[in-house]
Amino acid sequence: MTVTWTKKSTLAATLVAMMILIFSSSGAFAKQLIGWLEKVTLVDPGMVLHAKIDTGADHSSLNTSDYKIINIDGVKWIQFSVQNRDGDTAVLKTPLLRFSKIKRKNTPSQKRPVTNLGICIGSIYKVVEVNLVDRSNYKYQMLIGRSFLNGNLVVDSSLEYTISPSCKPE
Repeated sequence: MTVTWTKKSTLAATLVAMMILIFSSSGAFAKQLIGWLEKVTLVDPGMVLHAKIDTGADHSSLNTSDYKIINIDGVKWIQFSVQNRDGDTAVLKTPLLRFSKIKRKNTPSQKRPVTNLGICIGSIYKVVEVNLVDRSNYKYQMLIGRSFLNGNLVVDSSLEYTISPSCKPE
């Protein structure tokens, strides 16, 4: 199947983009536009990280090279450390939700711990499931998946670092 762009199809795409802008400015369809790379804040501890926005991922992933499962009053918690590009380090302790089996292309599946974390991109704050994995071989400390993006954000893959995290502390 070959797709040929004509003046009509280009015009149709332009009209759709204009409608989105009109609805966005009226507040009826307000979605924030972001790029494929953005700065995000882990709200607790208030640490800014560089993140890759991945519309192909169901959930978000966070870099940590060390974690341990601890038992607090009969409940499993996970303790892990996070470090940003500036060398700031924070140790977090959160309830362990479960372990998730992550399918990876051309490599064996991986078992990763999952917890809830509060994340801020632009003015959007959400608590979402995040799996923990050693991403030290990757350029970006965090990967933001669809569970965060859904409903509030539109990704333009030609853009980078379009907004700064600006969520108000609760």
